[in-house]
Amino acid sequence: MQLSIFLGATLLGSGAILMFGRSASEFASPVQLTSGDAALAAKVRYPSPRLLDVDGDGTREMVVGDLPGFVRVAKPAGGDDLLAWGELAPLKTDGRELKFNNW
Repeated sequence: MQLSIFLGATLLGSGAILMFGRSASEFASPVQLTSGDAALAAKVRYPSPRLLDVDGDGTREMVVGDLPGFVRVAKPAGGDDLLAWGELAPLKTDGRELKFNNW
């Protein structure tokens, strides 16, 4: 089974909701997040996305955990477009890929 990441509203760290031009009382239709020409995390099993500044540069990256316990990160593709992202790459610590055992 393959799932892709869709975004209708994102809960930000401050508790505010980013609604893509809608009021807080209504949700916008879901939109597909992309990585280049493909869907972001199209081949990730049960993706769980979160926007976090993992490298301390002041820009939030898309961090995606999955069912097997792998954690991947993608940088914004540029500009103010929160729908376009770079390629997902393993999140590493001490040179090793970060993984949480889920089983």
